Amino acid sequence: MKISLRQTSPTGTQAEIRGHKLHCDRPSEKGGGDTGPLGGELFLFGLAGCFTSNLLAANARNGSSLAGINVDLEAAFAEDNRISTVHLKVSATEGDKAELERCVAFAEANCILVNTLRNVVAITSSVEL
Repeated sequence: MKISLRQTSPTGTQAEIRGHKLHCDRPSEKGGGDTGPLGGELFLFGLAGCFTSNLLAANARNGSSLAGINVDLEAAFAEDNRISTVHLKVSATEGDKAELERCVAFAEANCILVNTLRNVVAITSSVEL
């Protein structure tokens, strides 16, 4: 995989990934133009997106009765300017809790970013139905 960014403003960039355009910038309170999320926010979005796509794939593959699936990510930061913990709170409006737990286990085992980060960042999850 290769991703190239090009400068679009004094503090902003744009990337094109498989035809999708993403913007990254600093918020105005940090001197940026606020034309897009911070890189760290996109990083956490990528983690949540990877996890969620695997979760939804497990749900579809199993013909599950789960519906209205939602994933909320909360991250904490260490004093040395890095992400120290990530918690993924998974809920669904319909279905069986054990089914949701199986899908979460599949997502945790198959998400490339969870697998890459698990020995560096404390990643936890919880299920609510």
